[in-house]
Amino acid sequence: DWHFDADFTVDFWLYHFSNYGTGNFCREGIIGQWFDAGGSEQESWMIGFGLNNGDSKLYVWYNENPTTDSHDLQDFDGVEFSDYDDKWTHVAVSRSGASLYAFLDGVLKETHTMRETIGTGALGDAATPLTIGGYRDYFKLKGYLDEIRVSKGVARWTEAFTPATEAYGPLSNFLSWGVDAD
Repeated sequence: DWHFDADFTVDFWLYHFSNYGTGNFCREGIIGQWFDAGGSEQESWMIGFGLNNGDSKLYVWYNENPTTDSHDLQDFDGVEFSDYDDKWTHVAVSRSGASLYAFLDGVLKETHTMRETIGTGALGDAATPLTIGGYRDYFKLKGYLDEIRVSKGVARWTEAFTPATEAYGPLSNFLSWGVDAD
């Protein structure tokens, strides 16, 4: 259930390669529910990179009306990421009420005010799969991911914090649906 109709947090460790090139704008998906379902846009939310002329920026794209073709796309200005390339970085995105927060290594880098508050501006519930490491059949992430956590119902961080350096715990502590943690 990727329908974010309450506070949420998505966080992960990311090693992004710096050799993404220059020139035309391109995107790299990290995690989200963002898909063109047979020609009908069903975008919900996506955390990823927008790359343009050598600049690497982390974005959160979201659609407050994902089941129509209105393409009600929203995002924030993008967090400069070039200084974090080629090394492991903790990335966190939290939503609390109408505020969306982006953190790199626990440092608050961007606060974005959404048009709608919880309850009136839900994200998600599009008829598309959750994707990790890209979206659609292209826009693949150039790098590695580790310790991916999606927390529905809680904004874990709204101010600076120290990221955990240990694993979150056994997989069985977090999944309740038919996955063998061994």
